[in-house]
Amino acid sequence: MERTIAHINTENWGCYIPIIINLPSKYTTQLQTPFRPLFMSVPRSSYLYFEKEKIFNHFEPVLKELEINNKNFYLQFNSEPVRWNAPTGVFFDIVCKSTNHPEKIPMNLQINFEKVPKKFIEFENETEFFNYYASTFKESCFLLSKSATITQKITENIMANIWNGLKNLSFDEYKRSIQPLEINYNEQPSLAIRIFLNKKCIQKPIKPVNKETEELITLLDIFKNLQLVENGKTVPMTYLIQGITPPLNTPLAFLSASCSHPDGFLYLIITTLN
Repeated sequence: MERTIAHINTENWGCYIPIIINLPSKYTTQLQTPFRPLFMSVPRSSYLYFEKEKIFNHFEPVLKELEINNKNFYLQFNSEPVRWNAPTGVFFDIVCKSTNHPEKIPMNLQINFEKVPKKFIEFENETEFFNYYASTFKESCFLLSKSATITQKITENIMANIWNGLKNLSFDEYKRSIQPLEINYNEQPSLAIRIFLNKKCIQKPIKPVNKETEELITLLDIFKNLQLVENGKTVPMTYLIQGITPPLNTPLAFLSASCSHPDGFLYLIITTLN
């Protein structure tokens, strides 16, 4: 079982999403020189924030030609801003694999240098982003233990090593860094899961085992709890974890161990079909 979990984790960390970043027409119509879009392959388990400098450097000549002095920018998929604080794969599954926006490869993004939208989390520097990530990671650990049992073990050195594993996109380094935390998903009183139901985030404590029956909680149990099961069958919908659709009888503890993102959360993306 441990080998299977490690293999799935390694595969998830090795998955990339091809993207293309274009300029909106409001910029291109003002250019005198031909514009070249930016093509990239970004890690599913990482964050687009780490590509921010590379993106800016590519578009810097355009800024100079258009005499735009603003170095801040944000990316959009259609009209939806890309969240710097969301794992790239999570954002892709939410906006590109929904019924409204059928999956397209590469993911076509546009860059904007105007004022960022409201409710958009911006980071002035990498330190701010690290602090946000560390806070999210510790939150997931707190949810797992329903106490400070795990978070008390997270020293500055451990957190720095976890961060380096994420930045270096090294699952082995990340795995070594979290080993002192002694996380066993089957034995934790709760699981750290974020559910996006039709793009709305639901976060609540979910136990890995049903205390009454002593059976492992499965995906089907979650759908029943969300009232997405009628007459023994799920309502018309799509659901994704790390870009795939696991069987309904898959235990959540197994999915948490094998498919959680580096922030410690398991993300379940659900889109109902009306």
